[in-house]
Amino acid sequence: MLPSLPGTGEFAGADGFEEFRERMWDKPVGTLINVPRPGDFSVRWRFTQWGVIEVAHLVDTGGANPIECARTPSAIRREDPDLYGLMVQLEGTSSIERAGREEILHPGEIAVMEPSHPFNETVHGGHDRLMLSLPRHALGLSHDQVVSALAGRALPTTNGLGPLLMSLLIGMSDHDGRRSAATAEYAAANALDLLSVFLSDLLHTSAGRDDAARRSVVLTAKAHIRRHLSDPDLSPPAVATACHVSVRLLQKLFADQGMTVSGFIRRERLERCRRQLEDTTRTGASITEIAFHAGFRDSAHFSHTFKTAYGLSPRDHRAHHRSR
Repeated sequence: MLPSLPGTGEFAGADGFEEFRERMWDKPVGTLINVPRPGDFSVRWRFTQWGVIEVAHLVDTGGANPIECARTPSAIRREDPDLYGLMVQLEGTSSIERAGREEILHPGEIAVMEPSHPFNETVHGGHDRLMLSLPRHALGLSHDQVVSALAGRALPTTNGLGPLLMSLLIGMSDHDGRRSAATAEYAAANALDLLSVFLSDLLHTSAGRDDAARRSVVLTAKAHIRRHLSDPDLSPPAVATACHVSVRLLQKLFADQGMTVSGFIRRERLERCRRQLEDTTRTGASITEIAFHAGFRDSAHFSHTFKTAYGLSPRDHRAHHRSR
């Protein structure tokens, strides 16, 4: 995945390749990059941030110069973030080797990349692709099932929700970045819901209607929570009422995914605050304002909860991020 830098940019020639290589290695999901002819290297990229989703659009402008990417054991030992990568092939092809299996990614196909296990990828010359980074928990799927059944596989998007998902992801990558934070959060929530249902259908092709209905309730509940985080009265009973189910059933459905409704609300609120503390365009917002905007009633309680989750107080986290 590409550097977390907004806007657009180009990397060209041997010097451009070295800069690209260093930035790819320094990412949380660090990968080792090589090309056969560094002097001919030329790529153009666009980076945008949508809530918890990073979207990078990478276009090879140098012709037939394949990029070899390796997620090595040493990179995993250095840092193993709770993230998924999503590769979306628009033009050209890519080869993915993982756990002794090789897959070819063709235009219109996507692949879930799970960075806790080694993999190798060759992106062939003349490519045009999207690379997304998103938290594992945001999909609400069994991590073990994703690893065993989906990771590194070429997944066609021609059926079901696939075309709608592709259209949304391409639209997010081509956006010029002029949007409100609320719009970005809402678009990310919709993209996560679509991706979750799309992947869930692949994992549960033989599941009955009851399973589909349960997944639908959880997805509806998560979408409602994300849209109403700023409401300090947001609670499991309020979410259950919005989803037209009992609190007991809602709690059970969330428990089946290894979480609680209250825990999910708290995590989403903390993540919103973390992103806003790191947002250099919100330097004028006080920590109390950020906390209240995410639905926290008390700034002292927020500071304690934030430090418990991330190891730093909100003030120290903001200062640390700005000093990087």
